[in-house]
Amino acid sequence: MKAEKQVSINKLAFTGYKATIAVFLWFSFFLKIKWLIAFNFCFLLASALLKIKNAPLVLLYTPLARKISPALETVDEAGIGFAQVFGASIHLIALILLYLGMVKAGWTVVFFLAVLKSISVFGFCSGLKLYQWLKKG
Repeated sequence: MKAEKQVSINKLAFTGYKATIAVFLWFSFFLKIKWLIAFNFCFLLASALLKIKNAPLVLLYTPLARKISPALETVDEAGIGFAQVFGASIHLIALILLYLGMVKAGWTVVFFLAVLKSISVFGFCSGLKLYQWLKKG
């Protein structure tokens, strides 16, 4: 089996990345702003394509985060990439539901995304856990 590629990123920048996605989800849910969901979708997809170390929000937060705290977090690059693609896919499902007029179902998906992303800010990433579970077979 291929060994996991571990990468180190600034812990505070990584937390800021997750918190920004969560805040945008909560704003979109409470204010019913569909384009914020699309914005999050783009951030997650770009982050998955560029890898977590070069994710737009991580790069944005890293210079300031380093000044506040130099602490690093080591993450499984493939696992985080899977979680980002999985999250982006669920964002896309929510957008499709909302634009097809299935408003209640769409906003319900957004609510659960916001809850799960908020939990991930504190260290439990459901997408990463799903990846690890699937990888074990």
